[in-house]
Amino acid sequence: MRAIKLVILSITMFANTAFAQENSVNEFTSNVEGKSLVLPQIQVIPIQDSKNERNYELYIELPEDYSENTNKIYPVLYYTDAMWHLEMLSGATEYILEDVILVGISWQLDINEDLKKERGAHVSRFRDYSISKHSKPEIQAKYQMGQAKTHLDFIRNDVIKYVDNTYRTDPNSRSYFGYSLSGSVL
Repeated sequence: MRAIKLVILSITMFANTAFAQENSVNEFTSNVEGKSLVLPQIQVIPIQDSKNERNYELYIELPEDYSENTNKIYPVLYYTDAMWHLEMLSGATEYILEDVILVGISWQLDINEDLKKERGAHVSRFRDYSISKHSKPEIQAKYQMGQAKTHLDFIRNDVIKYVDNTYRTDPNSRSYFGYSLSGSVL
């Protein structure tokens, strides 16, 4: 039964993510003033890459029973492109990913404003999730591609360390979710 749920989750995530990525880019790059995303069960935690001093946010959702079961440890699902996957994975915790701590990792917040205006709030993903440098020097200079290993070090050394030190996690039960370019980080 669990295998069937995972297959359904995978199909649903693929369909929803493709739609969300296509439509979210315009939402994040518009000039319309809006309100910040507020979900009562999501904690937004600022975090800095200790080696590169880049600023990100973590979107942390704890299981419903986290505060009642103080002796219980929980598996953790880390995911990138947090703003694109937050709703989908949060919804999946209701029926499929029960008793898991979700940790979404945002795109870099303190990115070059001109680059952000040109490509969108997600522009750091080109650098953080790509595994190789671009063949055209002008594109490479602009986007600094090929730093997936550096970003993975940030996840291992800063994000996981923070989560393990702050929450009751099971260090033997960690998963990573990435889609498209963010799926190539590992």
